[in-house]
Amino acid sequence: MKCICGNKEFHAHQKCRLDIICDGSGNWLKDSPNDKSACYDAEDPYGPFTCTKCKIEYEELVKCPDCDVVIPNKTKIGLTCKGCGHIFI
Repeated sequence: MKCICGNKEFHAHQKCRLDIICDGSGNWLKDSPNDKSACYDAEDPYGPFTCTKCKIEYEELVKCPDCDVVIPNKTKIGLTCKGCGHIFI
């Protein structure tokens, strides 16, 4: 899918599991210094999703029924899809 501006990349959030160093109370101190400190298990990205080009924000990435453009959450009546010409009402 792509933004109404044509861009295909979005800022999003993601929960990730990684190895760390903690103290005796279980409080985080620092990332693990070994090579295994990279994220080894991650959940699906979640919103809000923000276009990296035009900065429009989407709560969800839902595509236009007629093409691969993401439908804006706060769609203005009469907004025309730049991908197919679909008019959102």
